[in-house]
Amino acid sequence: MQRLHTLQQKMRDEYLSFNKYMCLKNFKVYPFIVMYKKYLMSEGAYTYKIQDLIEKIKIVDKNLGEFCQAEILFLQGNFSQSLEILNRLKPNQVKNTEIYYLIHKNYIFLNEKNKADSILYELLMFSNRKKTWLYLANNVSSQQQFIRFKKLFFKKINIQVEKNIQIFNYYSEAALRSCNYKEALDIWIIFIKNIKNNIKPQQKKYFSDKNAEQALLNLKEMLDNSNIPFFLVSGTLLGCIRENKILPHDKDLDIGVFSEKINKERLIKTILYSGFFEILPTRISEQVKLKHHNGTYIDIFIHNKKDEYIWHYAAKIKWFNTPFNLKKIKFLNTEFLVPENTDQYLIENYGQDWTVPKVDFDSNFDTPNAVISNQQEMQIFYVRMLAYKYLHNDINSLSFNRLVENLSNEVIECLKQELILTK
Repeated sequence: MQRLHTLQQKMRDEYLSFNKYMCLKNFKVYPFIVMYKKYLMSEGAYTYKIQDLIEKIKIVDKNLGEFCQAEILFLQGNFSQSLEILNRLKPNQVKNTEIYYLIHKNYIFLNEKNKADSILYELLMFSNRKKTWLYLANNVSSQQQFIRFKKLFFKKINIQVEKNIQIFNYYSEAALRSCNYKEALDIWIIFIKNIKNNIKPQQKKYFSDKNAEQALLNLKEMLDNSNIPFFLVSGTLLGCIRENKILPHDKDLDIGVFSEKINKERLIKTILYSGFFEILPTRISEQVKLKHHNGTYIDIFIHNKKDEYIWHYAAKIKWFNTPFNLKKIKFLNTEFLVPENTDQYLIENYGQDWTVPKVDFDSNFDTPNAVISNQQEMQIFYVRMLAYKYLHNDINSLSFNRLVENLSNEVIECLKQELILTK
């Protein structure tokens, strides 16, 4: 009952947010928007129900119906057609931030990144919506882009009084994407020093294991139909083998593909045309990040054989496993591929006692097969985690001490000079 109430509240909050940023004036569209979101989450962008519903929305609110049509075209990979509708809507909906974001995303996948940036800088001229900085940060890939980002950021944001920790995350991401590690460190130092000004913590992202199940099944159908073999890894595999379910305390889904058995361009194209998933930016080529319509995040790790191990990668860490074949296993009333020797794989990832749930397990320190691949990124990550510890007044915990122990001498000295660490 509590879960149903939470989901209903989440859907209502999403509508109110949608209403705020879409500048809707007719409350009669509320039930249509609820059904529209529901169909997208459960059946994807290709269901005939969506198109029928859009026609009904157009009767109540023509502009909203056109926007929904543009969103569906985007989710089907028809970026130029989506853009055509949005550019037609924009002059009459100048305060509608969602139109700007969807125009931005279309330009990204049309590989017109300058136009993608320009539409966001235009939006910043009249909107203070924080989400704009997320999109801008994710598009930074050069020193020149970061300089432009930084200049406008400090013009628009007073970081000495800013209370949203995500803003600091966005700046840090832009700095990391352009390899400005000192800039990323400095912004977290400013945040930690601001804690005394009663910066309030942000709400945790809601993770639904039921939504995750739906996302995994949609992913399987999409990849199976395109003959792209994949297998469960990491926490998703652990949940499958140990609990026979998605771990409810997890934050995303993890799957793997072998580099020699897939064509990445074909994988990307399959996702873009899926009607269920949106591709998110990453900083490395061996990882593909997705987001399902229901809010579930998925990491696809491309596995490479090198020397005597199989490796997969993230921005700051890489993991190794003994070479493995695959086998089928029953999960979620269907079959998934998993490493053939699941016991060996999970021992390598989680230790000999992987069968025992550990509430204090920290993947940043307790994963036996993890190797730091970018020390500078890892140091920024540790300081960022310290910022969250300060934010939640969790500075006497074991995990706080473990973070400090893993800081480099240079970073420790820097934090001491700023009076953040005293010993």
